[in-house]
Amino acid sequence: MKCTEIAKKEQQANARPDIKETLDNIGDYDTVYIGFPNWWGTLPMPMFTQLEQLDFRGKTVKPFVTHEGSSLGSSQKRLEEIM
Repeated sequence: MKCTEIAKKEQQANARPDIKETLDNIGDYDTVYIGFPNWWGTLPMPMFTQLEQLDFRGKTVKPFVTHEGSSLGSSQKRLEEIM
């Protein structure tokens, strides 16, 4: 199965796929940059796997997205829900 097909199925299922390595703590940082591609109007599901494990209280978060011109989609709203 192609990567894009897997990614679309993960999104449709609202999956939190396993990832090989995770960041456990961002306590040493005041500002956190979060970069990601826009997949069908939002973050890739593995990003949710990681971000939902972190404590962003008191952090300044600076998201940036790469896309082909489809804007942020629901990415900003979804990030606000996690934070």
